[in-house]
Amino acid sequence: MKKIYLGFNLFYEVYNSGKRTIYAPSKDLKDLQKQILSFIKTKYNIKFSIKDTAKVHCNQKWILKLDIRKFYESVSKEQIKNTIAKIHKDIEFPKHFNKKLLYEMCTLNDKLPTGAVTSCHLANIAFEQTKIDIKLAVFCKKNNLKFSRYMDDMFFSGENKIDLKKAEKYAISLLKEAGFEFSNTDSGIELNSVPSIGVEFESLSLLRASLSALKNYHDADTKNILWRTLATMACKASVKLTTKISSEEAIILWKDLHKCEQPYVCPHGRPTMIEIKNSELQNKFGRE
Repeated sequence: MKKIYLGFNLFYEVYNSGKRTIYAPSKDLKDLQKQILSFIKTKYNIKFSIKDTAKVHCNQKWILKLDIRKFYESVSKEQIKNTIAKIHKDIEFPKHFNKKLLYEMCTLNDKLPTGAVTSCHLANIAFEQTKIDIKLAVFCKKNNLKFSRYMDDMFFSGENKIDLKKAEKYAISLLKEAGFEFSNTDSGIELNSVPSIGVEFESLSLLRASLSALKNYHDADTKNILWRTLATMACKASVKLTTKISSEEAIILWKDLHKCEQPYVCPHGRPTMIEIKNSELQNKFGRE
């Protein structure tokens, strides 16, 4: 079977890379790659979740993101061959699926092509063989940091920027040693968009509250998560017992409260006011 790829360019702005080339396999090659992938999944089934990745970093003060640039292309020929040899040893393939065929059908010019059905699994298996995830997890635990990875994105979080810089330096050294390129986002995550909910809010506050809600109610649907997020933001911004406000501010607050659909309870269901009868006041103060 002749290996055929149809190449086309997709232009986008990210990490100043300019453009990415996607390789779409022919129907025959794609069908063969699907067969290979079905065998790979019997032993190596990748389970990445954006929700689980983000949940690790809830309530952390600082977040650092490192991106493995050109993740598939960064996997070397030697790493691909070692990965192919490993899966061929661990998985019982049909006889015609020898190591040479697996390599030829899953690579293009000795690289894992973006667009091939098998590239995602092979790249992650190859990355796992470097033990970088384990080394970073151990390092972060020793330094009171949190670590998670979603495909080619690595996230670190903690209360101290200095510790995050140490993690960044260590991660970069491990990636370079394994032959991977990297890029970062100036020691943070760039927030590009936020939900449109019809009211004004501070974007960073919404993000932090959303992460907190996600941690505590990770099984809830998106609408429920957003509702709990707004409820938390409302309660944290509310007037507390020790808050000093003027008479004018108190009157405005009282009027605004009665404009709400449910003025008698906060978003979490706690009462905002209670009824005290005349007789109770008389009993408390001992006079009419």
